[in-house]
Amino acid sequence: MKNNVLRQIWKLLLLLIVVAACNEKDDGLDTGVIEGIDLRAEYDGKIVEIQKATKGEGINIVMLGDGYTVQSIIDGSYDEAMRKAASYLFLSQPMKALQEYFNVYYITAVSMNSALDGQSAMGCMVYDNGVNGTPSGSIMTQKAKQYVMKLPDYDPMNTLASIVINSHEYGGVTYYPWHAGETSDYNQLISYAYTALHADGIDGQKFKNVIQHETVGHAFAKLADEYAYNDDAHASVSASYRRLVSSFYWPKYWYYNIAGYATRNADLPWEAFIDDPDYATEDLGFYEGAHYYRAGYYRATSNSIMRDTEGDVTFNAPSRYAIYLRTMLIGEGRIPTVEEFKTFDKAHRD
Repeated sequence: MKNNVLRQIWKLLLLLIVVAACNEKDDGLDTGVIEGIDLRAEYDGKIVEIQKATKGEGINIVMLGDGYTVQSIIDGSYDEAMRKAASYLFLSQPMKALQEYFNVYYITAVSMNSALDGQSAMGCMVYDNGVNGTPSGSIMTQKAKQYVMKLPDYDPMNTLASIVINSHEYGGVTYYPWHAGETSDYNQLISYAYTALHADGIDGQKFKNVIQHETVGHAFAKLADEYAYNDDAHASVSASYRRLVSSFYWPKYWYYNIAGYATRNADLPWEAFIDDPDYATEDLGFYEGAHYYRAGYYRATSNSIMRDTEGDVTFNAPSRYAIYLRTMLIGEGRIPTVEEFKTFDKAHRD
């Protein structure tokens, strides 16, 4: 107890020194070096366990922060942001009911400043009124990977990273391993989801929705976006490219929430749900416009969290199945049937 009290007093003294030093600077730079003490070395790369899996093999989610200085770690704001962000991953079903399958950690990442000019711990940048994946996805993910690999049980087959960007600008993007030149293995889980705090900050609904969209939807379940860009380049997708999302051409267990055709058949990801009365309220069908294109790709529902991140939005039936499937595939090493999922989904649907 005495040692803990002394340590807390020491941290408070360090915080006062850091704050005083930061107030004297006019360039926003936090070197993290005070009177010869390298505080970055003291705090950077520390692993904190948020929760431990109690079911299955344990699927790793690593929370990281970009644009957070030594001061934010010492004063506890980094810890608060990581824990809140992690809790939001389990706000909606089916993640709420599957939470026991996940190991969740955060790793402290110290940035020299919060300017997000490409020189932060993860290399994120702000430009064009938003947080963007620059200078490249490869550079960003390589920096994040150096932290993620600190996990004693790191395995690219059962680990993903969720990066919280300390900016109130708009932003969210997910990079997969081949974006970083790491691997061409589409079955690896490792992905890097980046989410900015947005205008309302860590407690805002926008942040809660986008971190689910990026980390749970893209990085974990490998779901596609269900929105379309309103420009000529994305007016209509070619027939040959549409085939990529079919079960034959695209890697297994990817893009379960879209289709490259508007025809019911056994390969349609949501075929098993369309005529089921338990899913009648979701109005499952063929809604044109998805995967950035206004025509040529179809989504299962008019709206979902993979299409719109405003307000009270959730995952639709095929997306919930994809999340459940991925959890069983990695957590238990098996592929569940659709009927098994339906029983689970009926018991836990919001």
